[in-house]
Amino acid sequence: MNNEPFPQLRARVLYLDPASLRIHRTPSGLFGLVTEMGFDEGVATLVAIADGTVSVYFSNGGGVIGVGSQLGPRRAAEALLDEAPRFMSRAAPAKEFPLPESERVRFWFLTFDGVLGAEAETAALEENRSGLSRLYSLAQELLTEVRVVSEAGREP
Repeated sequence: MNNEPFPQLRARVLYLDPASLRIHRTPSGLFGLVTEMGFDEGVATLVAIADGTVSVYFSNGGGVIGVGSQLGPRRAAEALLDEAPRFMSRAAPAKEFPLPESERVRFWFLTFDGVLGAEAETAALEENRSGLSRLYSLAQELLTEVRVVSEAGREP
């Protein structure tokens, strides 16, 4: 990961201007999704952007940047972004982007018209008791693909 600290990386994504990406507006207006998972140790921020960007940042340091060119993460990100518009009705416009508390997950829908936010308890998402559970499941599939690529890159 480069030398940019977590807050700067996170802000760069949450305030991203879609015009800078050279992507076309979709009917939903969605061009990216940021999934933030709160843990006792900090926050994991998973980023999927329509231009193929896939990254994970950790508030306590480290992360994985630029794995969207790899087949597994790319396919998982495409699946996540394809389904994400179905959940936008559960989100509200956001101008501020607080980190989730431990055992909470925040979804930031990046659209051409601004950012929408939604939040749920991790347990409710994992136990399929939230209207956002399917979205969380797809985000977890992407996270798994990022881990596979990251771990394969560390093997001797």
